[in-house]
Amino acid sequence: PEDADGGPLGAVSEAVLMRGRLHKDPINGRLGVRRHREFVLERSTLSWFEILEGDSPRGASAAAGQAPKPKGSLRLFASSSVQALASPAGVAADDPRLELISGRDYLTLHAATADDRDAWVSALAGAIAELARAGEGGGRAGLSTNAPWMDALEAANEARKLRWRRRELRRRREWRRRWNPDDNAEDEDDG
Repeated sequence: PEDADGGPLGAVSEAVLMRGRLHKDPINGRLGVRRHREFVLERSTLSWFEILEGDSPRGASAAAGQAPKPKGSLRLFASSSVQALASPAGVAADDPRLELISGRDYLTLHAATADDRDAWVSALAGAIAELARAGEGGGRAGLSTNAPWMDALEAANEARKLRWRRRELRRRREWRRRWNPDDNAEDEDDG
């Protein structure tokens, strides 16, 4: 079987920086279920594909010979950030997680091992650093101006706002856990 790039399935081409399987929480913390997906990191995009048909990545479209369509993707900017996360209280300590913030979106991913998580963090950080070296500040997709420095400032500002909102949400949840023990069951369903 061949990949969309024309190479053997599972091989990493020049355009693909890293490929592997991770568990993905719903984007931007929406309600939903954690899904097991095939992830492909390219120069400025992280895409994920559904895994169907006996662990074959990209499912039916690859089997039919069509170009696979990603289930979703996240564009990377020079102002994007990635970090390994510590396990929160009440979650197994052996749950290696990473968080990617890009523009207005954030994505929480769960790796099988801490080594896998570290490999993804370094690959994502390398892609982001390469975008910064190339001078691709970039703002929100489709809303860029002709001044890259303005796009970079806007994207950095959006990422800062998003981190602040996430921190405030964690503080509110912690306060509820501490002062409203009856709400713990409901609160765990939110996150």
